[in-house]
Amino acid sequence: MAVTILAIALILSIQPLMASLNSIRASEDVSAAEKLAQSEMEAIRALPYDDVGLPGLTPSGVLDPTRTVDMSGHRYTVEVEVRYAGSLTGLDIVPGGGDGAPGVWDPGVNYKVVTVSVTPLSPGAQPVIMDAIIAPERIGALDGVASVRVTIAPHEPFAPSEQQLPSLKLVGPPLPEIRSGTHDAVQVFPAITVGTWTVQTDDAAGWLIHPDDVLASKNVVEARIGMVGEAAFRVYRPASLVVTVESAETQEPITNFTLGLRHSPSGQQTTYPAGVGTVSGLIPDAYEVTVTASGYEPFTSGYINIPQDYPDPAHRMTVSLSPVTPPGEEDPLPAPHQVTFTVFDNTGRPVNGATVEVVLPGGQTVTGPTDADGRSVLNLIAGECRATATTPWGHGPATASFDPEEVDRVALWLTRPSGMGTGVLSSGVRAEFVYRRTLSESWTALPANSVGEASFVGPPANYYVAKRCLANGRIQGEGRLSVRSNRDRFKSIRGWCP
Repeated sequence: MAVTILAIALILSIQPLMASLNSIRASEDVSAAEKLAQSEMEAIRALPYDDVGLPGLTPSGVLDPTRTVDMSGHRYTVEVEVRYAGSLTGLDIVPGGGDGAPGVWDPGVNYKVVTVSVTPLSPGAQPVIMDAIIAPERIGALDGVASVRVTIAPHEPFAPSEQQLPSLKLVGPPLPEIRSGTHDAVQVFPAITVGTWTVQTDDAAGWLIHPDDVLASKNVVEARIGMVGEAAFRVYRPASLVVTVESAETQEPITNFTLGLRHSPSGQQTTYPAGVGTVSGLIPDAYEVTVTASGYEPFTSGYINIPQDYPDPAHRMTVSLSPVTPPGEEDPLPAPHQVTFTVFDNTGRPVNGATVEVVLPGGQTVTGPTDADGRSVLNLIAGECRATATTPWGHGPATASFDPEEVDRVALWLTRPSGMGTGVLSSGVRAEFVYRRTLSESWTALPANSVGEASFVGPPANYYVAKRCLANGRIQGEGRLSVRSNRDRFKSIRGWCP
């Protein structure tokens, strides 16, 4: 009995003792962390003013953003953050932003705020944080420098995602990149080199710059002495669309379908190569989805929100197509003869996304789109048939009469209407082309063929042209193409698409 009572007493006394030891150890950790933070801050104060900063960020300097330190048998993580302070950044040290000199432009970046955080590497340890404001050798040392302020707005038409915004960087070869190091809606780049800078995402955090804003050069900013350069643009989280097509009668999958999208705000229409049912890099918005397949009635969704469950990027839909049934008949039209149509433009290049319509002997019609090789395969009946190829990109139609029982291949050559000019674009591998006549017009999408080429026909003018990567929606190689009457003009679009 005595031994049992003694054991219980020992057990009950051990727990408070261990808690007391842990408290003492934690107190020692905090005390050591405070000394380490103080030592780190004193070392930073001893540095030249221009060295107080982080490599590649603004302000730039020689400090390590994070490192591990061993001291008295314990390990600590030391983190350093440096930012400018002044009127430009929203923190005034003195009225006027820094120097207080009347009549002299001052961006308010004369001081640096240094934050040192020391965290013991032990479970449940809290960091010790110290702040200090470091002044330059002389007040007003940065008078007359250039600064840039960038404002970004998330393009979220359905609901705010509350996702972290991207951090940005300024790119202006041959100058080194300047990174903001923040994910704020307003990001500041004070005291930078004068020149023209392009704003890009640094830590994208899943965001892309809106392609319309890129094409309008809203992410390009001029840094001038005595001024704050301003840039403002939209960013979006790309969405994807996955379409599965099946027969309404048999529920068997249909693979030779063609998918089309019409963007509601701009009216821009894109037709994808035959068999492509997954589209990535879409801007979240309302779209009209169309699906066509040879021998089936076309499907049009009306405008739907893509993606429906924003910010989840995947939007999936299943489309059931009904077979084409001629009037007065219950069964689909028998079509034993398969004919391959190849559509070329007036320069001899295969056309992706053209429409081939065949009028059958009985007056019924069968239609199909061309693929990246300019081909469309249709099942037809014997007899005198007439095929017509057209595009929405200004080409003149091409027609041919034939009997499917006698021929299985038909070439259709589109024309260039009199007085019009042809613009031929190249280097569009893994991309689609876009073009328009004026900045106020909506972009017209133009799918590339299997060798990355495409053409459009229009009245003489200077057209804006570019390409958009299919994988991520990024705009590449914006430029101008001068289209002339009754002539073919060529342009290779710069940039690489993944």
